[in-house]
Amino acid sequence: MLLSLRLPQGCATGDLVSLETGNDARHDFSIIRRRWVVAGTATKLEITLDYPAMSPRR
Repeated sequence: MLLSLRLPQGCATGDLVSLETGNDARHDFSIIRRRWVVAGTATKLEITLDYPAMSPRR
C-alpha cells in the first residue's frame, strides 16, 4: 500500500503522514529523507518514511 502513495512534491522532511485504514486504525509515519532520481530526461522523487513517526506533529 505504501508504494502506491502519491505524496505531493511539496511534502518536506519532518512532515507527518497518517495512513488511515477502514477499521479506524491510523498509522503515523514521518518523512525522514527526500531524494530526486534523474535518469535521462525523467525525474522521480523518492520519499523515505520512518515508522512509527518520531518527529513532533506539526
